Formats: sequence, structure tokens, C-alpha cells
Amino acid sequence: MKKWVLIVGLIAVGGAVYIFFPWEHKISKVIKGKCSILAANRCFTDTSKWAKWWPQGGPGYEITGVYYNEVRVRLRNAGDTGIAGVMRIAQINMDSVAVGWESAVVRHKKEVGEKIDVILNAFKSYVEKPENIYGVNFKQTFCNDSTLITLNLISTNYPTTALIYRMIDSLKNYAASQHAKEINFPMLNVSQISNTEYKVMVALSLDKRLTGTERIVIKRFVPWKMLEGEVHGGTSQVIRALRQLYLFRDDHRLSIMAVPFQSLITDRSKEQDSTKWVTKVCAPIS
Repeated sequence: MKKWVLIVGLIAVGGAVYIFFPWEHKISKVIKGKCSILAANRCFTDTSKWAKWWPQGGPGYEITGVYYNEVRVRLRNAGDTGIAGVMRIAQINMDSVAVGWESAVVRHKKEVGEKIDVILNAFKSYVEKPENIYGVNFKQTFCNDSTLITLNLISTNYPTTALIYRMIDSLKNYAASQHAKEINFPMLNVSQISNTEYKVMVALSLDKRLTGTERIVIKRFVPWKMLEGEVHGGTSQVIRALRQLYLFRDDHRLSIMAVPFQSLITDRSKEQDSTKWVTKVCAPIS
């Protein structure tokens, strides 16, 4: 009888110890994401952007410290006092990162672990989409445009749509006179060379090589790799996308081999509503 009383007593004491002094468990999780470390790190260390990727309906959080490749965070609704954890990010290779979570929890390890899985997967899903980071879905393609006719001029203002299409029409008329066919959308590059001057270049890709004229210059290329992204909207959206193209280049350590340009998918001379314009920003890369 005394033996059973002792066993029951030990069980009761053990239960009280677990209730008031529960055993501590460690959670350590790592997930791999396909993204450059520079791009992912901007979303990671700039905690003002966390609301963009934090899982909807996920636990509330409080940032308690931001360090080099490390953010300390407390999950506010994971318990009475919350769960303190550390998120870290590290580069695996040029195009992938590892994101991890470490914390000690006193109870409900499985439940807390599931929440951490949701948080890490939400970050992974966000940074793996270029449009979330750059506002444009940049991708690498291959271009076979090998024969171009080009026309340049200097403008004292950013070129109007009317000016751009007068230049394009000059190229089209020349190509037609030489019985050459266009094989892609018109190309445009606008470079500001001073406070009051812009260099404007338009180009057409043709199915055969021509000799050119005094004003129309022939350019030849071998097939080349291309970085491109589609933009919807007017000139300001295109200019912003071109800036983001350079940021994408830097993040992925690419080399741009020739002048970036706009591929004018929408005929802007016929579509007056610039919100309906579709443009590809492109750059030949190595």
C-alpha cells in the first residue's frame, strides 16, 4: 500500500513540476529558397517589408533586434509571454539562400514548429518571385535578332510618342523599299546625356542584311542571351522597370553586353491610353 502511495505521489509531483516548470525544447528549422542573397536580404533585414511576406493569419510578431544576416523576433500570440526566436539567412550559391529559425520553447513544440514552418515557407514563396522584389518578373531568354537597322537623334526633351514613331516609320519605310520584313517589335532606347539632352535610338530587326543610308545604320549580332521583363503602363513605369533591371543585374552579378532597350509591344501611336501599354525591358547579357 505504501508503495502505491509513493508512486501516485511521484506522479502528482511530476505533473506539478511539468505545469510550473515545463521542460524546454529546442526548435531548429532551415529552408532553401531560390533567390540571390542580396535580393533576399533586402526583404529580410528591412523589417518594414515583413508585412508583405508574413503569412496571412499567422502569429503576431515583435522585432527585438536586427543584426548582420540575423533578425531576433518574438511571436506574440504563441503563449502568455510569447516565443523568442532568431531568424538567420545565408547564401548557398549565387541563386539560392538558406533561411533558418532557432528558438527554445517550453511546451507545445509540435504546434509552434508548425507555425515556424508556415513562416519560413511564406518567406521562401515571396522571395522566389522576382515581381515581389523588383515589381517585374525578370527572366533570362534567348534572342535570335541578328540584323538591325537603327536610327539616332538628340532631343532637348524626353521624346514624345509622335517623335518616336516618326523615327520608327522612317525605318519601316526604308525596310519596305528594300523588300525586307520586320521580324520583331520596334526597339527603343532613351539615354539622358545632359540636363537638357536625350539620345534617342530606335531599331528594327529584319529578315535580311541591308546596306543602310547616311542616317540609317546597320548593326549585326550573333544570337545572344537576354534578360527581359514585361511592363504594363506608361513611361514612368518603364523607366522604373529599367532601374530595377540594373538592380536585378547587380543582385545576380550579370554582365550587360549592350545598351538595354524597350521592346514596344503595344503600338503607342494607336493606343492613347498609356495604362494599356505593354513594353518589354530587355538587355543582352553574357
